[in-house]
Amino acid sequence: MTTIATDGITIAADGRRTDGHQIISDHVIKVVVRDGRIYAGTGASAMRDVLIAWHMAGADPALVPKLPEECACDLIVIDAKGLAHYPNAFPYPQMWPYPATFGSGSSYAMGALGAGRSPLEAVQIAARLDVYTGGVITVIDIATALGTAPSETDAASLPAHTEGAP
Repeated sequence: MTTIATDGITIAADGRRTDGHQIISDHVIKVVVRDGRIYAGTGASAMRDVLIAWHMAGADPALVPKLPEECACDLIVIDAKGLAHYPNAFPYPQMWPYPATFGSGSSYAMGALGAGRSPLEAVQIAARLDVYTGGVITVIDIATALGTAPSETDAASLPAHTEGAP
């Protein structure tokens, strides 16, 4: 489970990985920058890199990686066109407006964004209320990562800012 929140300026994601009711890790990186795009994933964390590779290879719906029925995951892609959501049950891009939230704590995070909080604060709030959200929070500046903001850092090697969850 996961909480991902974005306001179109930054995107934040928690670091908790669970299996059933057990916390496996609080240090999973769920949002990354690759080839001029920001990728984030919810659900089965082991599938994130597989889905990113599928997307980078052209996102052919006929070739979407198959998951067991009880396994759910989503791929979120931010690029120059905006935010696209690829649910595993429907491998076609669904464009989303900002602000946007995904994952088990998304309702809490959306409420926080609606109240004027940043994506980082939204994920921190979700972590206090949703047992499947927690751990290290990764925050990425979207314009810098996409190379649309002045930066001395190469976007492909941009380190994520991390914060501990409260």
